[in-house]
Amino acid sequence: MIELITKEKFYKLMKEYSEYIFWRKYEDISENLLQILKEDIYKNENSYDILTPFKEGGKDWLLKYVYKYQPRTGKILKENSKLFGGVDLDTKLEYTKEGELGNTFLGLECSNTIIEIERDFYGNNLCDKEENKTISKEINRYYSLPEKIKMAYFYKFSGFGTSGIGSVLPCNSWDSFDGYMDSYKIPKGKQKKWYKWMEQFMPKFDLKSLGGTCTDFMSFLDTRYEGNENEIETTLFVKTHLKDGIVYAIQNGDIENIKILSNPVEAIDRYCEYVLTMHKTDFDFTPYFEALEKLDVKGATNISMEEEDLYMVEIRVAYIKGKYIGNKEKELKWYEQMKWYLDFHSFENNYVKLRTDDGWLNQNNSLKYLDTSTDKRIKEMIEKNEVEEIQIFRF
Repeated sequence: MIELITKEKFYKLMKEYSEYIFWRKYEDISENLLQILKEDIYKNENSYDILTPFKEGGKDWLLKYVYKYQPRTGKILKENSKLFGGVDLDTKLEYTKEGELGNTFLGLECSNTIIEIERDFYGNNLCDKEENKTISKEINRYYSLPEKIKMAYFYKFSGFGTSGIGSVLPCNSWDSFDGYMDSYKIPKGKQKKWYKWMEQFMPKFDLKSLGGTCTDFMSFLDTRYEGNENEIETTLFVKTHLKDGIVYAIQNGDIENIKILSNPVEAIDRYCEYVLTMHKTDFDFTPYFEALEKLDVKGATNISMEEEDLYMVEIRVAYIKGKYIGNKEKELKWYEQMKWYLDFHSFENNYVKLRTDDGWLNQNNSLKYLDTSTDKRIKEMIEKNEVEEIQIFRF
């Protein structure tokens, strides 16, 4: 069973090591403290934005999409939890400067258990309307999640904190696949081989990322915790380099038997409900498991083209014919996957051939440069079910 941080234990720890002031409602914050918070959070952006939830309506505002998209979990939190915030005013600590706040805290007291809630700096939370932060939010890793999971746990806030019970819920601190393999003592030499093995099921990973750690495949929910005695430990992952909302599950470090979560919204809702009521994480995810399908890709060594100056010795090609034709959602998904699989990080040196009911889109079955306008047109044609075959080439 998870070691719970009770309200009494939490307050004792805070008072012992800091000078925290806590509140439950916006009206409870003194005028002087409120001005300090506004200055530090909104103007200077020195502290995480724990103030907005209280200003906008409290717990119901913060958990709006948990209620909507995770009804079982939402029911427990709506009926049994209270929101509270706090700030450490000890400006003598080394990590603070005069006039700045110390640590801040946002959490729920649920059945005498403290659940930490994380929020980002003002303007960086997905629900924030700051236009100058739009681009950074659009590339946020949270968009890799299924839409309803993103909205429930990462839109109004940024997941749960890693202390206490929050560490086994959809959390703020995501771990890389490297870190996961390290935890099961998989040697570094074998880790790259596992990445390559997985590329038969998903787009190519960037193994030369900054810092030497690949962040293309990360876990956002892990049932493991210190001292747990679970026979089966489940960790849920998403691809962050292709935001298609597919959730993968690995149990006990058995990478070879990786599965897809067929209904992640329901599975995660039932899991969180189980954790919050039983205070255990040995939830059975297996009814939601389905096998992975290998990518529909093909390798080739050369291709004959009209444009002699574009001829290359090596080429990688992906094609679709029949399998997803007529199902525009799957066809669009395949199209996006293939672009990433073939390393389509830019539109340079990428080409496409497209066949409709009237024949090939280009005369003489020739290749067409895949620029942004062509990419847009292909997606529109897929939406209208006008495509019979697609071939994508990377030189």
